[in-house]
Amino acid sequence: MPPAKVVIRDVDDGDRITKFRCSLEHLPNQRLSWLVLGMSFAREHDLRLVVKGGGHSYQGTSSAPDSLLIWTRHMHDVILHDNFLPQGCHATHAPQRAVTVGSGAYWLQAYDAVTTKAGAYVQGGGCTTVGCAGLIQSGGFGSFSKHYGTAASSLLEAEVVTAHGKIRIAKAATTQIFSGHSKALSGC
Repeated sequence: MPPAKVVIRDVDDGDRITKFRCSLEHLPNQRLSWLVLGMSFAREHDLRLVVKGGGHSYQGTSSAPDSLLIWTRHMHDVILHDNFLPQGCHATHAPQRAVTVGSGAYWLQAYDAVTTKAGAYVQGGGCTTVGCAGLIQSGGFGSFSKHYGTAASSLLEAEVVTAHGKIRIAKAATTQIFSGHSKALSGC
């Protein structure tokens, strides 16, 4: 894959104002370090930043005019763990079966890995083409939420990029950043 390059184009907005349209092309989104680069670029150049995971967004938060779009669709790994422990929780929590999903994964990908291939269950949404990260960060109500709770309440740990471009681990075991910072890298 070619290296990332920034492309800035003049866009004539009628006869009044010239705006700049900017995009990061060939950005290999499957690495958090590239997401940090994109977020830092947007902050330094005062660009509105939009993060898009799966692409569904009833609120319209996965797109915006005159913005830098980071699309995490290539971050779609689904990894099963037999003995998962959130970082730094070895003394307080017992290992448990868990799944790690990338911010660009759809629920269909998660269900296929967890249910179809591993014979287990993961609480998610009813629409299989919705992105996992966006659904969880929006609360995560799904078909079986009345019995199992929301997808968000099942979240054990999240690796997030803050608005300041810092990579952080948010854990449910500590109340550190599960409210504000987990929204930093939302994707819908």
